[in-house]
Amino acid sequence: MVVADAELAEVSALLVDESMLTAVPVDKAPGARLSAGTVAVRGRGVATVTATGADSALGRIAAQLSSSGRQSAMNQENSRSEP
Repeated sequence: MVVADAELAEVSALLVDESMLTAVPVDKAPGARLSAGTVAVRGRGVATVTATGADSALGRIAAQLSSSGRQSAMNQENSRSEP
């Protein structure tokens, strides 16, 4: 599993399953970006980490989902308290 956003410097037949983002496996080349939460299916690569945790693409998606979930809960609570 790819654990951080990164930029590839070297690759050897690298195929990454990005189904959580794009729904398809993607062949990667040097200079391509990797996203946290994706899975290397075959091959290998050397990369430089560009973001981790909340700053990664996965972290930003999680924050948006969390925020929208809180907003939805607040809307439900407000609708219950209205006469």
